[in-house]
Amino acid sequence: MDSSRETWSALEECGRHKKAYLIVILLAVVLALVVAGSIPKEYAAEVKVSDERQETDLLLGLNNMAAWAKSALGDEQEGVRLPEVYNRLITTRAFAESMSHVRIEGYGTDYHHYLLDHHRRPWWGPLTDLFRTPESDSDKVMDIIQDNIRSKVSTKYNTIQLQVVDQDPVVAAMLADSVRVKLQHLLEKYLRQRTLRDVVISRQKTAVAKERFDRVRNDYITFADSHQDITSVKVQQMEDHLMKEYENAFKSYNAALEQQRRAEAIAGRTPTTFVTLSNATVPLKPSAPATTGYVLSFLLIGLTVTTWVVLGRRKYQIYKQASWRS
Repeated sequence: MDSSRETWSALEECGRHKKAYLIVILLAVVLALVVAGSIPKEYAAEVKVSDERQETDLLLGLNNMAAWAKSALGDEQEGVRLPEVYNRLITTRAFAESMSHVRIEGYGTDYHHYLLDHHRRPWWGPLTDLFRTPESDSDKVMDIIQDNIRSKVSTKYNTIQLQVVDQDPVVAAMLADSVRVKLQHLLEKYLRQRTLRDVVISRQKTAVAKERFDRVRNDYITFADSHQDITSVKVQQMEDHLMKEYENAFKSYNAALEQQRRAEAIAGRTPTTFVTLSNATVPLKPSAPATTGYVLSFLLIGLTVTTWVVLGRRKYQIYKQASWRS
């Protein structure tokens, strides 16, 4: 009961200051609009890509069930083909440095100098630099590039959404396509090196399996030829044992040959990384700043502070009156 009375009393006290709340609301909206208007508009261009591992297996001759089973059991190249790996690659400093050399059509310069000469900041930008660790122009550009290149992974659909943000919508679309191309070239180079390494390893495993198979086969043939007229239980058990070793060695040799053929088939193809589901288009509407979000944030802060002040003053008055009476 006391809690409900205190709540009602607080609401009544706030209701007595309607004028103050209206002024705060007006100031919050104006300040939010000023801040949002001071931030340069940004446009986001997006490209969506998907993993192409299963399609590659199908082209190599595996049926749908075999391709699914191989994927479920694990693939040696799984670590590089997962969209999460693409995400980690494009957020590295090295990738940002490679993007800094991309030529920006219409500006006659590369991405690095484009940001140095044409990237606009809000009016309070120089003030925030006073509280940061001093950086060179190159480091500042790299920071901007890393902030502008973003990605979002969908593990459900095994896709990744590549996004580039820029103050020029045409540049944003062009850079989004450049990110896709550079990522594809980087992965193709890595996969080409990896497939050649896999061929060498598979051939080494095949050679070892063939050597074991030849040795076991010779042991079995030699034993069978030298014990044709002997029918003892011990001899029969030894022959059965050698026969099983022969069959196991034969299976291992065939499996190694199959792995070698697959590795050679992959190495003979153009490395496949991902398929493009949707290309970049020039964005028509800015993605930032979010004016509504600024207005709501300023309103929340202003109304909260006003309420604290109103209720704090009321409590101080009650305390002062109680002290005066005593």
